[in-house]
Amino acid sequence: LQAKGALREAEPLFREALATTGSMGEDLLTAEILHNLGGFLLLKGRHDEAVRAHREEIAIRRRILGDFHPDVAESLKDLAVVLGTSGRMDEAERINREALEILRKIYKDDHPDVASAMTTLASAVERKNPSEAERLFRNALAMRRKLLGNFHPDVAWTLYNYAYFLYNKKDFRKAAGLADEILRMRGRVLPEEHILVNSALQLTGLCLMETGDLQ
Repeated sequence: LQAKGALREAEPLFREALATTGSMGEDLLTAEILHNLGGFLLLKGRHDEAVRAHREEIAIRRRILGDFHPDVAESLKDLAVVLGTSGRMDEAERINREALEILRKIYKDDHPDVASAMTTLASAVERKNPSEAERLFRNALAMRRKLLGNFHPDVAWTLYNYAYFLYNKKDFRKAAGLADEILRMRGRVLPEEHILVNSALQLTGLCLMETGDLQ
């Protein structure tokens, strides 16, 4: 229901699932539901509730799995996304760094989760430390290309985040070039109605305005 956009219908089912797992004592399943509920609440713009859901999820996973586990890092990263979206950038940066440190200790070599954590950290520090953000975006993009190939939705997300960073830096031609890479994926790995297709079209339009190509 959430994927279909039927958010009003989805929420009571999340709540019912939580109530059911609570009575069953299924702690890791409870953490998984809280994880999904946190993402749902972020979509709804209910950031404080999303933060509470993710913090509860993190506490459960740490108690059962320990500090150095991929699921704990994923939970931290998702909490950081909510904090960053709500403007709490210092907290988002700190928690992103913690997630990335955990993943780098678990995976000694390149890994998709490491690339994902690098991308979210880059977004958290792009205003405070743009040079570090650009290095993180480049490294994450290179890692995802190496692991996933050039035509993959995760590569497209990194391209978009990096392109928007470049747009804010006023490097409009390079930003438009990255957006064009995303658009070349439409109909192949991205459906025509995918949010990244729409976002890349919008970013391309913004860049063309800035470079004077109004038509």
